[in-house]
Amino acid sequence: MHRLLLVLATLAVSFTANAQSKFLPNAADAKRAAEGIVASIAASNFPGAWKEMKPLSVIPGSEIDVFEAQFNSQVESILRRFGSPIDYELVREESLGASLVRYQFLVRHEKAPLRWMFVFYRAEKGWVMTDFKFDGNAPTFFPGGV
Repeated sequence: MHRLLLVLATLAVSFTANAQSKFLPNAADAKRAAEGIVASIAASNFPGAWKEMKPLSVIPGSEIDVFEAQFNSQVESILRRFGSPIDYELVREESLGASLVRYQFLVRHEKAPLRWMFVFYRAEKGWVMTDFKFDGNAPTFFPGGV
């Protein structure tokens, strides 16, 4: 019962939180914002990356906080498997029409790469981040990858 109340409270906060405070004027600025987030990740400045992400995203701040807590609980095992981050590169930029763009980055680590993806949408007031994710599934870097 306590767990159910915690979940409901989290959902209530998620629906009432308004994390977004910044709209980007164009896709080039969205790309620069995504690169800034990834640069922080590649510099092992994870808290800085999440802080940069919050005002740009329609994802409620409370959901990003949950992601951050989950990431922090796994960061040691990620670093053991992939090694420390070294640098990053933009490997793919895809647009659908004039209103949706996805940036895919390869973050180079000592042992293996991680893929970070960010989706931005051209809303009425400007460009906003609608989704992000990361994984270590290297074949997915390639078109038609597994």
